[in-house]
Amino acid sequence: MQSATKQYASYRDTYFRMMKVLEESTLPKAEIDFLSNAVLQATRRRFRSIANGLKSRMASRYHTLEACRGQSGGQRDEEHAVPLNLIHNRILNISGPCDGDLPSLSGDLKDLQALLEHHLLVVDVTPQQHATLKKTKMPKGWTWFGDVMARYKEGDGLAYYEAGACPHCAAR
Repeated sequence: MQSATKQYASYRDTYFRMMKVLEESTLPKAEIDFLSNAVLQATRRRFRSIANGLKSRMASRYHTLEACRGQSGGQRDEEHAVPLNLIHNRILNISGPCDGDLPSLSGDLKDLQALLEHHLLVVDVTPQQHATLKKTKMPKGWTWFGDVMARYKEGDGLAYYEAGACPHCAAR
């Protein structure tokens, strides 16, 4: 996770430097807006690449009963417990509905690593379960460093288990 944290920090710092250059630019506003969006999208692609690289190495991994590797002969989708767009916005200090009065994330690598270790979890779900989850937000009232599995408890709730702890895994 340390290597990924450094990568995230490097891309975040580059993003902030580029945005500062654009803010100080004398280009027309429309061009600045276009370039700002391009920089944001490029940064998001780099962040997603880091997150996807971490998926296979994550120590904390969960799955629903229906998506259990011992039970399911069908397809499984990998879903981030907290949507990546929220985590990435938090890293870039782009506020959202879950942020409230939360101060900007410091430039400290320890703070960034704590954010990633707490929130960057993968859950295996069936494609049908994946379709029912809110893709880009957490439930109302959720807060940072709160329950990362809150999306799975919302509504009817999905039963999920830490890898190895579900009835099918334990029976093997």
